Amino acid sequence: MTFPQDRQSLDEGEEDELWKFVYDRKIAGKTSETLHQVLKEFKSTRMARQRTLTDVEFHFHKEMVPNLYKTRYLTPFQILETYRHFEIPLTRRARQVLQVLTGGNILRCTSQGLLISWNSRNEVDVPPRIREQPARITVPGHVEVLMWKHIRKHADRLEAQTLHTEYFWESMEMEEEDRERVTPEMMVD
Repeated sequence: MTFPQDRQSLDEGEEDELWKFVYDRKIAGKTSETLHQVLKEFKSTRMARQRTLTDVEFHFHKEMVPNLYKTRYLTPFQILETYRHFEIPLTRRARQVLQVLTGGNILRCTSQGLLISWNSRNEVDVPPRIREQPARITVPGHVEVLMWKHIRKHADRLEAQTLHTEYFWESMEMEEEDRERVTPEMMVD
């Protein structure tokens, strides 16, 4: 039985080159290649020293992904796009650093720390639209009390359909002044 040899890690320049390659192929290029295929292509075309694909993949996932927010080869917005595209959870530290690097952007994340979107504080804030609310027909408070008393008085023979009839509300006892302001149609709606 043989034990695995020590894994060869990438140097800083190769890491930066790999991030740029992955970003250009997977995010900017929007290719359908898997990450494994992209790493394999990078290894075959760009690696100066001989490393196995397993070494490159291991280093990418164990060293580079957790430290993505520290890379200097991608712009801060490219880093945000990479986090969102690969669904990499943002740590609290990564979130703090990225907010500083992007000029105070507001990052929206899921409860698992996955980046959903971001919004720059420097962008012009668009005021919220004022929505037109349909006019609500309201009855005065004392008439509402009379309505509940009327319902309670007829509770023994009351059905759901009865509440929605104007006939039921016309029989309600109320003053003439209130009868002019509050119509049975208002009570049905």
